[in-house]
Amino acid sequence: MDIDNWITAVLALRKAKRVVVFTGAGISAESGIPTFRDADGFWQRFPPEHYATWNGLLTTVLTQPLSVAEFVLNVVEPVAKAEPNAGHHAIVRMEQRVKTTVITQDIDGLHQTAGSNEVLEVHGSLLEVVDTSTGELVKRFGRKDLTRIAECLHQYTGKQQSAEIFVSELQQKFPFDWMGRHRPNDVLLGMVYQKRYRPKHAKMSKSVTCYSQWEHLA
Repeated sequence: MDIDNWITAVLALRKAKRVVVFTGAGISAESGIPTFRDADGFWQRFPPEHYATWNGLLTTVLTQPLSVAEFVLNVVEPVAKAEPNAGHHAIVRMEQRVKTTVITQDIDGLHQTAGSNEVLEVHGSLLEVVDTSTGELVKRFGRKDLTRIAECLHQYTGKQQSAEIFVSELQQKFPFDWMGRHRPNDVLLGMVYQKRYRPKHAKMSKSVTCYSQWEHLA
């Protein structure tokens, strides 16, 4: 950004009565969470057609269960370890001066951890599990919960335990429903918004409505 644009932005923010901040994977990269579409991004290692749709995941888990466990580990562990960075904290400081809404694609919960109060998570949250048949929140994870899940995944991907033991231990850490109804509350490709569940921590403004539960496209 050149100096003229920078000055214009600063003046606009000083005059603003309300600010909306849009964020995506880039803001969390400094916290150690990989981006998805960059040249060395997440999808280069885990192609989205195999790992970013429920149909793709189900097919892959039947043929390559270890690779799916590695995929989940690479999603969960960075979020478990992550802490808010200067970008998250800057938004919180702005929120202390002017009413601010954060609209984010991120599923890591770092805006809330930093202290932002009005966060709309358009791709949901990895820290929540919902019942897809009712839209109800089943469990909310803390980062320590995700760390325990990551440790369990490490044991399996490192071939230190059998699939049977892995599933048995994972049952103690994730609220399984064997009908497949309990899922992380995040969006995969080929899914659409569903109005049944709205995160309690996401305060909705009058001008913006956002829901974070999805179902398959018909």
